[in-house]
Amino acid sequence: MLDIGMSDSFKYIASAVKRLKFERENGDEYFYYTESRKLLNFVNVEEIRVVCADGFWMWFDAFDQHAWPCGDDNVVFIDAFDGRVARGLEFESLCKKMLDEACSLDDEFSS
Repeated sequence: MLDIGMSDSFKYIASAVKRLKFERENGDEYFYYTESRKLLNFVNVEEIRVVCADGFWMWFDAFDQHAWPCGDDNVVFIDAFDGRVARGLEFESLCKKMLDEACSLDDEFSS
């Protein structure tokens, strides 16, 4: 597994990588609008592990927001705050549950 951490210098080796790990903030505009598109350079990647530097919450809908060069079930998200790990549709379900819980707490406090 190649761990590129926060680096964005992978242009020349991307096609040789089968397993990739990186840490990013989805709320960072450079990653969101520019660097995320570079993920498609990893044409042979079979698994991606994303360390969510700004937490799971910020990566909700990541499958709709970004193009992934491998199947959704081969994208693993790791919450940098508490170490939780979720993959593919399980991740989306977990984020939806977190959103629902946050909304119900907000309703309790606004009453």
